[in-house]
Amino acid sequence: MRSSEYKIIKSSWGIWISITAEIGSVQHDQLEVTDLIGIKLAPDCINLSPQEIDYLKAGIKWVEHLITPKIAAPITIKILEIRLVLTDYQAEGLYYAIASWLAEQFGFNLPSYRYSYNKEKNRYEFPDMIN
Repeated sequence: MRSSEYKIIKSSWGIWISITAEIGSVQHDQLEVTDLIGIKLAPDCINLSPQEIDYLKAGIKWVEHLITPKIAAPITIKILEIRLVLTDYQAEGLYYAIASWLAEQFGFNLPSYRYSYNKEKNRYEFPDMIN
């Protein structure tokens, strides 16, 4: 079990997400992400919206090409806990938070990406995000 924090603070508020997860064998009730990677959410994570789950899946797909050479068989990412502060949260952060966790877990550098704070919209924008 390993935790990883993801944060961006470029204005009076930011994005902060902590993910605790572990890698395990394929589970019969997992959510399929790719042919080799699935996710299973712990009961504490069941309150995630479908959009938030989609951000997790997309973040995994973003770094899939860096994971698959390091695994010998299909895996499940068991997400045990997601901690966040609602005042420092934006759902898109889940995309980069899970990718950051995977980078730490599998020992690769997170691909570069851009982000900026849009004062008019009062939110961060991620122009490189792939859904």
